[in-house]
Amino acid sequence: RCLGGRDELDAFVASVLAPYERGAVVVDWGAGSGAMTRRLLRRFDAVHAVEPSAYQRQVLARDCPAAHIVAGTVHDADVPAPIDVAFLRHVLYH
Repeated sequence: RCLGGRDELDAFVASVLAPYERGAVVVDWGAGSGAMTRRLLRRFDAVHAVEPSAYQRQVLARDCPAAHIVAGTVHDADVPAPIDVAFLRHVLYH
């Protein structure tokens, strides 16, 4: 809502991600059902989807099979690689 509609959000996300190469390692904190994870997978080869909800992780596994799904939160998830881009989309709502 702060950025307007979906088009404004998409443009903002594209501008933030533009400097990074395809080989960058990306983490989607609080991946939920995978809307952002799917977008990140179109742009990057290595995407970690961190999600505390077991149900949502099942949805991620079904809908984002190329993502490395990690149980946990921003505080306790064990992401197994150095991260180039950390994306916490939910802060855009506040």
